[in-house]
Amino acid sequence: MLSESECMCPVCISLLIQPVTFPCNHSLCLKCYKETVEKSNLSCPVCRKRISVWARKAAKENKLINMEKWTDIQEAFPEKVRRRLEASEESDSEDDEDDFEAKERRQISCPGEIRQEYEAAIQQIRQKKDEEAKKEEEASKALVEALQQEEFLSENVEIEEKALVLEKKKSKKNSLLLNRVVRLKKCLEAEELVLSWRANNCLVSEKV
Repeated sequence: MLSESECMCPVCISLLIQPVTFPCNHSLCLKCYKETVEKSNLSCPVCRKRISVWARKAAKENKLINMEKWTDIQEAFPEKVRRRLEASEESDSEDDEDDFEAKERRQISCPGEIRQEYEAAIQQIRQKKDEEAKKEEEASKALVEALQQEEFLSENVEIEEKALVLEKKKSKKNSLLLNRVVRLKKCLEAEELVLSWRANNCLVSEKV
């Protein structure tokens, strides 16, 4: 025996009318199925399982309604089914009137208007892409210039460092040469003094 809770539609929260049972075993009213699942993403609203393949096949074979379950519901809850069907018919009649009024109020676009809007939208998208591409190109160019400038500065620093090292080496070499010259000069002066002293001694000896 079916319980009423087992026969409730999760969309309209009412007794199932012409139940559509998915492969995941969740069921919806046929009307709820057509107003929600069929018009959206073809997935179960309870577990979100995709049912697109099943739905196309069942619709093609005219087997959307679970006739076995629908018969059990009609036998278990005949009065509630009757009231639901009557309410559904009244609702459908009101919906038809609303649809007719909406159609009367609907304004048809002028010929070519949609095409113009489409082309304008495409033009805006292309323009935006061109602007973004131009900005990216400018940014890339600026980055390359910055890297080149950085590389140039780095090379200059390296050259200056090498020049400084060479200057230090040259200065050290000049200092050594200068010290050597000073030592040689002192040696020459010492030799001159010795020669002068010897010459004086020779003169003294000859006089004696």
